[in-house]
Amino acid sequence: MYIGSNKQKFEMIFDTGSSWVWVQSDDCKNCMKNDHKFVPDDSESYKQLSFSKSELNYGKGSVIGYDSKDMVCLMKDSELGDGCMKDYLFKTIVQQRDLKGLATAGIIGLSPSGQDSGAQLFIPSLYEQGAIKNNMFSIYIDNNKKSKIHMGGYDLARYATGPLNFHKLSSDQFWEMPLHRVRAGSLSFKPVVQRVMADSGTSLNLMPEHDYKKIFNHFFKDKFKCQRLKNTLTMCDCTEEQHQSIPDIHFTLDGTEYKINRDQWFERAPSHNKCVIKLMHGPHKPYWILGLNFFTNYYTVFDYKNKQIGFAESINMGKPMNKGFINWCLSSAGIYDEDYLAK
Repeated sequence: MYIGSNKQKFEMIFDTGSSWVWVQSDDCKNCMKNDHKFVPDDSESYKQLSFSKSELNYGKGSVIGYDSKDMVCLMKDSELGDGCMKDYLFKTIVQQRDLKGLATAGIIGLSPSGQDSGAQLFIPSLYEQGAIKNNMFSIYIDNNKKSKIHMGGYDLARYATGPLNFHKLSSDQFWEMPLHRVRAGSLSFKPVVQRVMADSGTSLNLMPEHDYKKIFNHFFKDKFKCQRLKNTLTMCDCTEEQHQSIPDIHFTLDGTEYKINRDQWFERAPSHNKCVIKLMHGPHKPYWILGLNFFTNYYTVFDYKNKQIGFAESINMGKPMNKGFINWCLSSAGIYDEDYLAK
């Protein structure tokens, strides 16, 4: 993304679970990516709207900064009305808290509403100023190569192998849909919490504790020797035969079934006979979340105009997993793979 009259370039995280756009400024002394900071004084079109700071809170960590306006562009050679919009409201950040793992200059919130926070929606603003053709965006996730986001449309021919199925949103606050059923092998149940959100800012799938226990008790309790890791995930002793015994997980939305492959939720490190249950869970979660390991399987279209979200089977469906995550889990448990140590 490019900000300011001089088009300062920034790498950003696209987060469908939040609404604000923010970028770290040159006044932020504890921001992580110190070589990519927005310099307001270098932009002739920059406006600081307030001299009082405000805070944005995330699941872990927060940022503090000032409400600001400036020109925002999608490409270096974009112009107003074609990839650029003027006087866009965002926050210039002067302080971060507990965001040490953030490797980019900021976040672009892409929720379907401002979530009562005063945020100016990014995609609808681009559309209203004629910067993009349609009031929508789509994402393609590839864990082994480059992922793509298409603002203003989608490209099924390039990124999908199946038809696009749309689902109406059940909430204006998030990209949320009703979840009707969950199936994994012989286990099939109506979830206790029947709300599911599509969130590109979440790495793994998340579920309420009641529903997680149904899966864990059916497939793992008294069958695997497991331990809770420091990162809150669960690791189990696991032979190849045990690993193969675990099925894919299927979710039913409006009568259409979607799946997460076994290795995307139960991944094995063969050299250590260990497997990790890649499902986040918690006792006070009022919804399910479909995270990036779901988007790896499904090319996803977020439609603001019709308040709906569409899924089409991705060209990445069934491809082998990148081993970076399982190696990180091994390190969390004090187990290190030789290839991991060599990096």
